[in-house]
Amino acid sequence: MSDSTQQPVTPPPRVGPLNTVRRVREELAKVYKDARTSKIRTEDASRLAFILMTLYRVIEGGELEQRLATIEKVLEDDASEPTRPSLSH
Repeated sequence: MSDSTQQPVTPPPRVGPLNTVRRVREELAKVYKDARTSKIRTEDASRLAFILMTLYRVIEGGELEQRLATIEKVLEDDASEPTRPSLSH
């Protein structure tokens, strides 16, 4: 506050960690509800929703990347196992 006539800025409300798709989805629902009940302006809701959807896609992509790496490792491990002789005659 450089000007003595300015009011202190109220910090935005804190949200929990947005590190899972589920948490981002929940926050997106809160933004929607706040916009529908006029707690926040629709312009602000739109901006927040854009950011949340971007974060959603980043997290979702990371989760898919981890799943794919796990599948590739299992397939690689299966391919490197020595084949066992068949018990059939």
